[in-house]
Amino acid sequence: MIDDTDTPFTQADALSRRLRHALAFAADVGARALREFDHNFRGGHQEGGGHGQRGAGALITPVETKHDGSVVTRVDRESEGALRELIRSAYPGDAILGEELGAHEPDGWAAALGTSAQHEAFRWILDPIDGTRSFVHGVPFWGVMITVERVRTAEQARTPGTGEFAGAVIAFPALGEVMAAGRGLGCWWKATGGELCASRPWTRCGTAARERLADATLVMTSFKSLIELMGERRFLTLTSRSHVTRGWSDCYGNMLVATGRVDVMIDPPMALWDWAPLVAIIEEAGGSVTDFRGGPPRKGDGVIACANPRLLEEILGIVDPTRS
Repeated sequence: MIDDTDTPFTQADALSRRLRHALAFAADVGARALREFDHNFRGGHQEGGGHGQRGAGALITPVETKHDGSVVTRVDRESEGALRELIRSAYPGDAILGEELGAHEPDGWAAALGTSAQHEAFRWILDPIDGTRSFVHGVPFWGVMITVERVRTAEQARTPGTGEFAGAVIAFPALGEVMAAGRGLGCWWKATGGELCASRPWTRCGTAARERLADATLVMTSFKSLIELMGERRFLTLTSRSHVTRGWSDCYGNMLVATGRVDVMIDPPMALWDWAPLVAIIEEAGGSVTDFRGGPPRKGDGVIACANPRLLEEILGIVDPTRS
């Protein structure tokens, strides 16, 4: 039985119900993935690996490389399959879009949009294991990401990502942390307990107030990809002006922004399921999610998750190719 009672979303509206279930679904599927992760990297030494080594020869296999250069494993696909089963059981009329298994749209799921009978529909956007490279190398910064997109028009129904990113959940099973946000409901963080942190109750999140890059901590996933995207001059300007620059993996860095632990996360171009959950989470925490020109994230451009408007403006002055 999945527990959907441990939640900051107690309202009876359609979004809050889905967020309660999203938290429970992420916890359930995350626990399954964590067992695989533990088995490979915490469950003992590998033969021939040498004393004290973890994971030598223990990469989760098979690891496949997709057409975009990203990697995928059996655990990614099984996790998404499990999420889909849970969603379909609870909300058979909702659409689903996932990184590994594509789109599912029930017959007529949005046919009544714009009528008095139905003024909104919902699409679940899934990234079952964000940070697969971390996952397969035994790095605990991977997460289960679920976005709930609210759709109000036929055009939004036809085109994923054009509706409202109404809520999101990101669970970090190996770290014992989870984040969730809903439009008008705030952004919340909880420590679920485990090896790395004690259990803590739901706490409302807020981004940091540091407004100058010289005082800020900047984190990013891929130095190489950002140099290729920005050019070496802009990249060096950005990193040299920040107080601290670090490399954190994927969704973990964005969680640090939302909880005020760091100030800005910069990513190379990402797919919809990678950046969609950040919109509700970062914005409900008080920050912004934009492309390198200050607009909404879009295909082919980098993504900035920033704590506050003044800091964002300084960063855009460096990374926006139209400004200099």
